[in-house]
Amino acid sequence: MAGAIRFSSNQQNILIPNAQLNNSGTYFVTVSTSSGCTAAVTTNFIVVEDYPQVNISTNSPVCSGTPINFIASEGLNYQWQGPVNFTSQSSSIVINNASIANAGISDITVFNGGVCSAVESVEIIVNQTPNAYISIADNILFAYPENPEYQWIDCFIQENIIGATQQIFTPNAIANYAVIITLNICSDLSDCVVVTDINSEVLTNVFIYPNHKVP
Repeated sequence: MAGAIRFSSNQQNILIPNAQLNNSGTYFVTVSTSSGCTAAVTTNFIVVEDYPQVNISTNSPVCSGTPINFIASEGLNYQWQGPVNFTSQSSSIVINNASIANAGISDITVFNGGVCSAVESVEIIVNQTPNAYISIADNILFAYPENPEYQWIDCFIQENIIGATQQIFTPNAIANYAVIITLNICSDLSDCVVVTDINSEVLTNVFIYPNHKVP
């Protein structure tokens, strides 16, 4: 048998391992009998297709409550599979309002329009968005949940309060206050609370002396 890229063989059955694109072409076989008779046969044109190269991009990691974006390219057809029975045949996908259940491995099979396909996997990380809230006692503000990063803000002017980055905040003015809680990459803004009074320091050991220079 003879064919593409100077291929030849005298075997009845042939296997070409690891076929490449340049193995495509028309193959001819000549059959000889023991009596010396021969016959030439032309096989069908052999087509070797290339596997599609899978390119995937995502916006992972994301925060819960925000969208997850998937974009795949270099194929003609797509089949996605992922957590919580997620499936899609689109090259561009948006999962709105992501939850922790959407985290995990998603697989995509990319088809080149022929008989070849390629599979690629991508890991999606979904971080829990904290639920920021404030409690107040004796006009001292306490931010929750505990142990993330804190930034207190003045609700009226919508600006950060410089240096107010602890869980407990003691206001020095009557105003509305809120806190931004940041955990991992995710942040949440609490409702504003009204401080109607501030704690005044009690002065002790105060002495008053006459001013002798006054006539």
